[in-house]
Amino acid sequence: MRFTSNSFSLYAINKKIISIRFKVSSPCVETNDVFSMISYLNGDLCSSKLPQAVICRTSTEENDEVKIQVYPNPTSGQVHIIAPSDAVVTMISSNGTMKKTFEAKLNANEIYTIATNNYPSGMYWLLLDMDQKSTGQVIIIRHD
Repeated sequence: MRFTSNSFSLYAINKKIISIRFKVSSPCVETNDVFSMISYLNGDLCSSKLPQAVICRTSTEENDEVKIQVYPNPTSGQVHIIAPSDAVVTMISSNGTMKKTFEAKLNANEIYTIATNNYPSGMYWLLLDMDQKSTGQVIIIRHD
């Protein structure tokens, strides 16, 4: 598992970020093999068990990895996404209660913006499906 942050926040090391339970014990797992997921922020529980597991599939080879940029993170008003191709963008709240899908035509190196003013503060999964590849990133929305 990889944790990526585009913010300048300092994150404590050796803290839980996610707990995943699988239905099978195998070196190769698929989406249907996930039993449950619980997310943490700096070791503190920040959601209940997700009703449907969210899997962000990434390649095992660095060259095949989908390169996206998501900023600012954390955000309070809008989040910008730069991706290499057309994509379907889905944003899911960390507790799984809210899901929003955007049909986004992301051209190479063009900025796609999502207004976050109407979303409650919290952690969200931002998933991008494009060119038969998927990638995802956690974003934090803060309304102080």
